[in-house]
Amino acid sequence: MGELPLSSLWIIQEQGGSPRPRFFGSLAEPSRDHSGKAPERLLTMAELVLIYPPVALPSEPPLGMATVAGFLKRAGVPFHVMDLNVETFERLLSADCPGPEPVDRFSRRALAKLGKSLEQVRSSCILSEPQRYRSAISHIQRALYLRTEGTGAPRFTLRDFIHPCLSPLCSAELRRMALERSMGHVGRWMEQRVIQSVMSVGARCVGFSLQYLSQALPAMALCGAIKEAAPNVRVVMGGALVTSWERIGRLPDLRPWVDQLIPGHDLSPLAMILGLDPESLKGDPPLPELQGFPWRAYLSPRRMAPMFTSLGCYWGRCKFCPEAGRAESFRSIPAREVPRRMEQIMRETGAHYIHVTDNAIPPKTLEALAGSRLEIPWFGFARFEPMLSRAGVARGLRGSGCRMLQLGLESGSQRVLERLGKGIKLEVVSRILSSLHQEGIATYVYVLLGTPGETLEDARKTMEFVADNAASIDYLHCSIMNLPRAVTAPRDVQIMEFPGKQSQDLSLYVDFRACEGMDRKTARRFLEREFSREPTIAQILRKDPPAFTSAHAALFSGARDGKLGQTG
Repeated sequence: MGELPLSSLWIIQEQGGSPRPRFFGSLAEPSRDHSGKAPERLLTMAELVLIYPPVALPSEPPLGMATVAGFLKRAGVPFHVMDLNVETFERLLSADCPGPEPVDRFSRRALAKLGKSLEQVRSSCILSEPQRYRSAISHIQRALYLRTEGTGAPRFTLRDFIHPCLSPLCSAELRRMALERSMGHVGRWMEQRVIQSVMSVGARCVGFSLQYLSQALPAMALCGAIKEAAPNVRVVMGGALVTSWERIGRLPDLRPWVDQLIPGHDLSPLAMILGLDPESLKGDPPLPELQGFPWRAYLSPRRMAPMFTSLGCYWGRCKFCPEAGRAESFRSIPAREVPRRMEQIMRETGAHYIHVTDNAIPPKTLEALAGSRLEIPWFGFARFEPMLSRAGVARGLRGSGCRMLQLGLESGSQRVLERLGKGIKLEVVSRILSSLHQEGIATYVYVLLGTPGETLEDARKTMEFVADNAASIDYLHCSIMNLPRAVTAPRDVQIMEFPGKQSQDLSLYVDFRACEGMDRKTARRFLEREFSREPTIAQILRKDPPAFTSAHAALFSGARDGKLGQTG
């Protein structure tokens, strides 16, 4: 149940929480509160309640929701936002949450130290003690297990939801969840919170935003509860997951629990549901509305504010990528405006870091940042563009505040890179990694094994390339290729359903067999038995922050600068 790309303005990445829904509409203006405390107010009537359901990683405020909030606020629409994701985490990790009496030593220790572990993960001091950070995360994960699966309920982790009987990849099982609502004690608590909030503001429409597969089943349980309690309330659903369903041509019929699915970037369907002019929710994206979020609730050692500089992918030519061939949908903020937006977000939120969520930051934007001298810590994805190897560019990015770049290498075989249409040369990649390293910019490098046509010899070239450049690679993420259902495969690639998964009509990926090269089983065996065991590579892999991975990696890189402050 992996992540999906930021492909829709309806992605609502709400990751904080409080005992009451957040208001971002035009009825009142939330007070600026850099302490992170929720502004106290009586709930006011609202046309719309936006709900971000569990489970999603609770590390930063939600960019998608903040962007939608900006559009609605600009249109004068009264609404409430409910971050049920982090509210649920707060409930599960609270002292009064029900759970079994722990019988093993690790469980007893995890619960005894849970409060301290939560405090540590929210403090910048932990960044100088990686082992203590790992212990804190393991205690939190164990507590989640004990209070969900340990009570007979579906299992919650920090980034996943695992139901023992139902799958989010099957539309029939999504509908079954709306009927049965088999979520255990945590589900009953969630239902009460949602019904209370919807009724208290008199909303006539509820919008669910789904970014991850791990949110689909909990969302459907809540849709069922809403329709049972308030059948006249319209329920709509959008987000990256819904957009992905549309791209594979399999938008499910979830009626009567979901009245309408809204895929893509266009918010005009939402405007029409609310009785507005469809043009009222269009135009240039406003600055994310990030004030009023409960910053102290996020599980992060430093306060991170998300923003995007572009939507879609400017390259759009990588084979086997869902963004391939979608150049017409690419949109970007003018490069000269990006530094100003970063400054404004930092000023309004008191954040310590900017997380740029682009699929890949455009080159013109990187050049604008390199010449800005912002000195605002930030990190995000970029391609291995030749400009990054030019003298002064890496130095300029570092001067702007860049602490880490996430870079998709995929393969250390030039033959495979050309087959994939990556448009990069390995000699340039080496120069870029060295240049970034010399200027103190951390690198989080992604490797993809088992692509169609990749041979074992190609895979070993990747291992050699990574090992040769290990001194310039700070973090490494390795995965096995899943072929997106939405892409057009070459003639020499045979497409098939995964064995035993034919009933999963909403699966976003398919199995495949190429005329040459490794199959997935061989690729996985190579990853586990050779690649991950190479000494220099193994050392890099061990540095990856557990559960939060890249979301916290930049913070550990920034910790080496000696600019930690006190607490997040």
